[in-house]
Amino acid sequence: MRGCRQPGQYATRYSNIYDLKSGDIYLYPAPESDDEVTFNLAAELKKGGHYYNMPAIHEEMSRSLQPLHSNMQRRHLDAFKPIPDKEPKVTSHIRAMVKDAAEGNSHAEDYTADAWKDVLSQQKEIQVMLKFMGDLNSMTLVDRGDENGQRSYRYRLDFANATLLFHLVLDDQDRFASGNMEDELIKNPFSPAKQTK
Repeated sequence: MRGCRQPGQYATRYSNIYDLKSGDIYLYPAPESDDEVTFNLAAELKKGGHYYNMPAIHEEMSRSLQPLHSNMQRRHLDAFKPIPDKEPKVTSHIRAMVKDAAEGNSHAEDYTADAWKDVLSQQKEIQVMLKFMGDLNSMTLVDRGDENGQRSYRYRLDFANATLLFHLVLDDQDRFASGNMEDELIKNPFSPAKQTK
């Protein structure tokens, strides 16, 4: 490790060794010394989500655990669990819109005027992205609320090659007013995408 140490502006800040059989981790927080911190991956995972500030790891190992900040959470997707879908017609409508978008066959009446302008300008990109995702296997409601007087929905979309967390807002006529992908998990980036049916 000393031979691999990088000096200068982008100097090595710490070194580590992983024992892949035992899960033991040997951490050397000060590259210029033999000072060592040892911990076990399985034991750390049992403690739940937490982090250590590397320069102060000696002190932090003896203190109570520091919980993860929101930007350290593993996946935003994990925070949302299925909820009862009391509006199955809305879910069916959204699913049909996803299918139409994948086929490059979106309909103006499904969108507010502003949203439709955005969809038209990005229709090809949306179609390419959905083709990469593959078949839509399931669509699960995970959040329902109100946003500026409009209805807000979050769905977990499980495609053949990816899982998305999608947030959308509908107006009082069930038209798509706005939406965005909040998280994605690519299952196998090397799998050839299937055409969405």
